[in-house]
Amino acid sequence: MIAPYQLPSTIPVLAKLNMNNGTFTVFWIPKELSGGCDIKYHGDFIWYMTNNGLSKINYTTNTIVKSWTGLVPNTVSFGGGFMKPDGIYLWLTSVSNNFVTRFNTLTEQFDLNLTGFERPLGIEVDSKYVYVAENRRSELGETFMGTIARIDKTTLKVVRLNTTTVTNEGPYYVLKDRFGYLWFTDGSYHFGIVGGLIWNAPPLNLFMIEVPMGLISQIWFTAHGSAYIGIKDTGTVGKADINLDGKVDIKDVSMVSRLFGAVSSDPEYKAECDINSDGRIDIKDVAYVSRSYGATL
Repeated sequence: MIAPYQLPSTIPVLAKLNMNNGTFTVFWIPKELSGGCDIKYHGDFIWYMTNNGLSKINYTTNTIVKSWTGLVPNTVSFGGGFMKPDGIYLWLTSVSNNFVTRFNTLTEQFDLNLTGFERPLGIEVDSKYVYVAENRRSELGETFMGTIARIDKTTLKVVRLNTTTVTNEGPYYVLKDRFGYLWFTDGSYHFGIVGGLIWNAPPLNLFMIEVPMGLISQIWFTAHGSAYIGIKDTGTVGKADINLDGKVDIKDVSMVSRLFGAVSSDPEYKAECDINSDGRIDIKDVAYVSRSYGATL
């Protein structure tokens, strides 16, 4: 009788390239962690997220400092997902088990687990919120609205932001650029701004990065797997796009007009409507927005 094939206790699923001499260092990861999902440099360590766990790697000594499996009670694995650093934390998504979890890099504990998401994939953070792309799939010709789940980091309340109509798969990825625009890609031929302009794109739009270029940025995104790259210039409408939907229209004019006369000490004052940041919302701010009327990214 031939014995069934047994995986070794560790498997080679990560490598480091030395750019000086062209050599690779191969990391043998415990087989229980399975294949890789995402990798980040944070807190002077490499953090490697796999289908079933997380590893902390010292990149100078080429050693795995520690690995974690069985991450969250009552769950089996990530089964795919993404990871985002946030101060002392790492936020991670699980597409298979529909949860978002948080890892404290100081205590080395998973200290928060949020459930009830719809196939969470891409993840983004800012000072107040965590944004999660919900990659819900269409079934039997179903059409529905794609969503980005916004988690308040203080209250942990979840609010869903609409993207656009989904006919195949919902959002894959989410990115917040330096101007404050929240971008998404999805599996239904879309790339765009959450709550704003949407562009048609090839299928399987996945990853995004921002490339700052002076007064504008470029958003680079993959399309049709990794065969094509899309590029979108941003930032050209300046501060006149108050609601950050990618265009300057009557909504922006109305926002600044409603607060006409407000000063920074007033409770209704909103800094985004004080275009020239002089502490008051006046005719200068209204004129600035009006001059840009009709502009789009």
